[in-house]
Amino acid sequence: DCSGSHSKVADWLEEAGLGRVKTLNVKSKFSYGTCLYHPPKSWSPDQWAFLGCLPFAPHYPIGISAQAVENGMLMIAFVSGGTPLPPIETQEDLMAFARSVPSQAMYHALQGGRIAGKMVSYNRTLNCMHMYDQLPAMPDGLLGVGDS
Repeated sequence: DCSGSHSKVADWLEEAGLGRVKTLNVKSKFSYGTCLYHPPKSWSPDQWAFLGCLPFAPHYPIGISAQAVENGMLMIAFVSGGTPLPPIETQEDLMAFARSVPSQAMYHALQGGRIAGKMVSYNRTLNCMHMYDQLPAMPDGLLGVGDS
């Protein structure tokens, strides 16, 4: 089962008479989002295919990266540890975020490009650990992957 935090494995095991699985939840307070970006005309994948300024806790809780994807586009990823990401809906929003990270390399690399749509973000980053090893038995062939 790889259906993540919405997995029914714990319910199935309880219904099968194996007891209720203990669960440990950890709130990471980590947010991330992505958007597609039309790079500046001067950019070429020969210059760089990935550029990033990644978070480094606790000093730099936010980060941004750009990666070359299909059709000459860039995928921009935004990350934040501890606070939700601000909405990034316009070119101005994106450039303000790029300027807010410790290195200005991304800000300069993205100048002259344009955002291709709204950022899709994910702010619910609850990590779930099910203690399947504490059950009296586990059905053969059942494997829970990730948060399942």
